[in-house]
Amino acid sequence: MKWVGIGLAIAITFCILFLILAPARFVVQRIDPNQQFLREATGTIWVGQVNTYHRTALLGHVAWQAKPASLLRGKIAYSLEYIGHGVSLEAETERGWSTLSVVLNGQIDPQAINLILSHYEMDITGSLEIQDLSISLTDDGVINLAEGEIHWAGGSVHYGLGSNVHQTRLPAMVGRFHKQNGGIQLTISEGERELMLMTAMYDPATGEIAISASNRLVVLADAPWLTKGEESDIAFTVYEKLFEPD
Repeated sequence: MKWVGIGLAIAITFCILFLILAPARFVVQRIDPNQQFLREATGTIWVGQVNTYHRTALLGHVAWQAKPASLLRGKIAYSLEYIGHGVSLEAETERGWSTLSVVLNGQIDPQAINLILSHYEMDITGSLEIQDLSISLTDDGVINLAEGEIHWAGGSVHYGLGSNVHQTRLPAMVGRFHKQNGGIQLTISEGERELMLMTAMYDPATGEIAISASNRLVVLADAPWLTKGEESDIAFTVYEKLFEPD
């Protein structure tokens, strides 16, 4: 029994030393073996950072630091920070036996937002602020929790409609996340009136997101001829496939 105890102590010590001293590139190479997105990792699994790329363009870097107290609760937790072009995010992550939880805060500037909106022939001014966006899910992809807010102070918007480019100014908006029918729904409301402007519903079972715009948003976008009914009614819904589920 004495030798069993000694062997167990050696094994535990080895595991702890591995977590503390193992090079960061050891994990990064397994996440992105071809170095398409993650390169130039430094530090250890315990504390380190890695640069993020799109093709040959440097986007920013991710830094992490382990939270050793979480090991006493049988979990592994990290503090993460991402700094990139127009993006500044901080996250607290915690991995349990079968669940993963993330709490996200930060800011996304227009230059980063418009890279996505350009696909829809749109651009905006003003930054998005993310406040306590909390998501928890199981290894099977079941969403246990989705809550938090995003805020936009309002500003000018350019968008294409047909062959024309329109410009308008939209009011401040608040987006609230919540769990809905096994997925995540984001409801965006007009800041002062609390009137629904848009919803975005993500369904993990299909990998699809459904985005619906209300008549109120269409009127604010200076296209009232597209509306019918009350201002809170849905004017149109578009669907986008994010990925093919397993």
